[in-house]
Amino acid sequence: MLAVMGIMLTMLGMTLPAINDVLGSKGRKGAVNILLNTFEQARVAALEQSTNVYVGFADKNIPDNNTQGAANYGFAYTRFIVFREYNADLDPASTPPPKYVALTKWLSLPKGIAFKSGTGTVTNANSGGKIDILSADRFPSLKEGYTMPVIQFSNTGIIQMPASNLNLYIYEGFWGGNSEVFTRASNNSLFERISFSRFTGRAQLDITNVPSA
Repeated sequence: MLAVMGIMLTMLGMTLPAINDVLGSKGRKGAVNILLNTFEQARVAALEQSTNVYVGFADKNIPDNNTQGAANYGFAYTRFIVFREYNADLDPASTPPPKYVALTKWLSLPKGIAFKSGTGTVTNANSGGKIDILSADRFPSLKEGYTMPVIQFSNTGIIQMPASNLNLYIYEGFWGGNSEVFTRASNNSLFERISFSRFTGRAQLDITNVPSA
């Protein structure tokens, strides 16, 4: 009996890495699907509503409304939100009117998946265009004074911001307060890259296994 149990435990230990690989791959693929759908919905909203629409990203500087700070609630480099510019024809009268109107709540990547930060060889939307959010804009769970990294779709569907580095990377891990923490050391160079066509506004899964910055 003990011998059988020992064999079973050994086999389990051998299969756990493979299981983790599968789960991690599913998490990254799930994140890619969520993001591709979000970017396309933002692009279509910009066309249909004839206004600038943004996808904003929570970085390490996000000042959320939780007293313990955003980092403790998993916001940094895991959350994103879709919003557009205020339009008097579309929105109720407000004094003063907000500059931006949220179209979604804060959306989240699958558990254990995060955006890549930084501006090195591996770059993402966080290093591109940024806009200032005011309290009047009434973003959910967000205080005034956050300079939000964004991808901006114009009313013609093209990408106006960022001006360069039209790539977004995701990986298995989380933001540790000062740097990325990879869930598994063997994955410190394993990313999924989403690239964008500026003039069509389309996003696509481009490449995996790119070097880390």
